[in-house]
Amino acid sequence: MTITLINVLQFPVYFVSLYFSVFWLLVYLEDRQVDKQKRLRTLPTVTIAVPAYNEENTIAKTLDSILNIDYPKKNLQVLVINDGSQDRTQERVKPYLKHKHITLINQENKGKGAAMNEALRNATGEYFVCLDADSEVHPKTLKQLLRHFTEDDIAAVIPVMKIKNDVKLNLLQKLQWYEYLVNVWFKKVMGALDCVHVAPGPFSTYRKDKVIAVGGFAEDNITEDLEMTLRLQRHNYRIVQSMKGEVYTGAMPTLKTYLKQRNRWFKGGVINAYKYNDMMFNPRWGDFGVMQLPILVISGIISVTLIGTLLWDLFSPIIKHTLQMGLVSFDFMTFIRTWTFDTKLIDLSAASVILLGLMLLFSVAFLRLSTHYTNEKLFTYNPFIVCTYLFFYFFLLALTWAVVIKDLALGRVQRW
Repeated sequence: MTITLINVLQFPVYFVSLYFSVFWLLVYLEDRQVDKQKRLRTLPTVTIAVPAYNEENTIAKTLDSILNIDYPKKNLQVLVINDGSQDRTQERVKPYLKHKHITLINQENKGKGAAMNEALRNATGEYFVCLDADSEVHPKTLKQLLRHFTEDDIAAVIPVMKIKNDVKLNLLQKLQWYEYLVNVWFKKVMGALDCVHVAPGPFSTYRKDKVIAVGGFAEDNITEDLEMTLRLQRHNYRIVQSMKGEVYTGAMPTLKTYLKQRNRWFKGGVINAYKYNDMMFNPRWGDFGVMQLPILVISGIISVTLIGTLLWDLFSPIIKHTLQMGLVSFDFMTFIRTWTFDTKLIDLSAASVILLGLMLLFSVAFLRLSTHYTNEKLFTYNPFIVCTYLFFYFFLLALTWAVVIKDLALGRVQRW
């Protein structure tokens, strides 16, 4: 067997991908205990912060969902932080100010981190919740999340974040619907090793004193939620993924908006991993430092390398035949007369096929487990959508990572 440069790139990537697939599956099999929850004998005070920037089309539904929360209004404080919106966000909020527990705070545009800190300074609740202004919370979610604060070192609890499907979704949005469920399941498994690296904006619930103790939210960061989670991990606090309370957010409708959102997420992951590089490979922070933090950096390299080499295997023979046609000035009749059948029209070795098959099996298993534990059906959407997710969605992620790597090389960073 001839070893090529493509093989040198491929097999380490295959090994790492399969290693972590097996690793997380074993963690799941060893840690399938029922979630630890406490009975709420008294209901603590809670502050819900709603940072908003140009959210005139969604913020009303967000506030409606807050009003429907099954929780005593006297124990709730809702702070809407209008971060210098240029649209009618402020006008959309004003009708809700008749509710005494809802307050609107207007400020110049400073970014989401600054908006969160403004809410934190005005918060009176024992617990602090962030709800993005394009998301909606289930009425039972708040109580379900609060039940998970069973020990003092638990600083944050994450809800089950799902894509809204109360309207017709296009193909890209349906793929994101599955992706979000897989992310929730993985965070649950990672939580068994205290390896959760991000508490997303939609309704992550914090102990307010813990957030204040670590210095509040970073105001110069494009992913302040991820940065806060890393800071909590640095202080050896725990982040728990609930599998009960649900929150619903919108999916990006176009490839342009999707790439912009994921670009910010992935870029923020790399930037913050570098910011906390002293934790990387450091056993002081356990599995999170030794394993999870490095994954934030190398996952992009793995994704781009895996998909790039696979595309090369698939299309290099076609490129070869196209070049051969150029030798006969694209004289198709001459080319057809001299052409012989090539059994390696797709240049995939047996080892590559086996490894890719194993990775596909793991992907199917993870998707099945994810839909099961989030109380959804695997075929909520038709088999074509499921197959598209399994076979092609990773190409989209690799494309995003390729753009992120290019932007980081050029020093491009965007705001929220």
